[in-house]
Amino acid sequence: MEEKRRFARAPFDGSASLAINDDDNTSSLDVILADLSLRGALLELSPDTQLDAEQTGVLTLQLEDSDIAISLKCKVSHSAGGRAGVEFMLIDVEAMQHLRRLVELNLGESEEHELGFLASPQRNT
Repeated sequence: MEEKRRFARAPFDGSASLAINDDDNTSSLDVILADLSLRGALLELSPDTQLDAEQTGVLTLQLEDSDIAISLKCKVSHSAGGRAGVEFMLIDVEAMQHLRRLVELNLGESEEHELGFLASPQRNT
């Protein structure tokens, strides 16, 4: 299968939770962050968890050995086989700085040029 991803993904050490907005309720799920990019994340879900594409929520990343928590508004782009992909919708400046640094620390120098894409106003993912 041909790789279509335009952005490198980075590993993550820490815990993650996903608060999903479902009608008038919000449900919180503990998830495992499989990988992370500046535009979204791949999550591993418990076997009984079903998410629908286009559901919105907030992904919270708690960095290991740190008091920093990054909250990212997101929407589900796909969900199947115990995994879900989420796309980040709106990221505040402080969260973007933490996310960018986290990805920088986990990428090799050859992929650092991708971080320059943040300056581009286009949202092609």
